[in-house]
Amino acid sequence: QAFQELAKGERTATALENQLSAMEAKIEALLEQAENNQRSVEKAESQQNLDAKDSPSSSSA
Repeated sequence: QAFQELAKGERTATALENQLSAMEAKIEALLEQAENNQRSVEKAESQQNLDAKDSPSSSSA
């Protein structure tokens, strides 16, 4: 009986470890996506700032 309970506990632990590994992989993928999105936003903002400096402003005419 004790061995059966131990085996059941080990199966449960293995299942939890597998679920945790899957969740960690999803979190890492989401984090990578968020970082890529942040870089894209920063690049777009930087380009907008450069474009604004390059375009003639109406106040200097």
